[in-house]
Amino acid sequence: MTESTSAEEGKPHVLMAPYTYLPDIIDLHDVLTKEFGCEVSIRSKSEITETSGPYDLVIQMGLDAEEKKELGLEYLRLLRQKFGSTPILVISGHDASYALEEVLEHGATDFLARKHEPHEFIRKVKELLQTKTAAL
Repeated sequence: MTESTSAEEGKPHVLMAPYTYLPDIIDLHDVLTKEFGCEVSIRSKSEITETSGPYDLVIQMGLDAEEKKELGLEYLRLLRQKFGSTPILVISGHDASYALEEVLEHGATDFLARKHEPHEFIRKVKELLQTKTAAL
């Protein structure tokens, strides 16, 4: 896939970086394009090393199984290293407070439980896009 030129067009450019395919991706993609007018790129873990951006927001959709949690945290560290100060929102099936603390310690900017209300996703994305804009 080719990179978008949305940064030139003034649209927010969001990278959705799922560790594995999740059905939620399509719903979240639709919200990002309709609600915010975002240009959205979806890249698998294997494609991340070839992705350059720039992005205004990275959304990592994590591994929900407890036994694979460490893989998700490693992936988060890779995303943080690759995309520097770009905000990263982690969406995970782990909704306990320990999950929030862990992802923040490993480089996430914010966290959202996979079972969330649509308005929560919209609010978090809006806040993170505003944070990125304010930093410029």
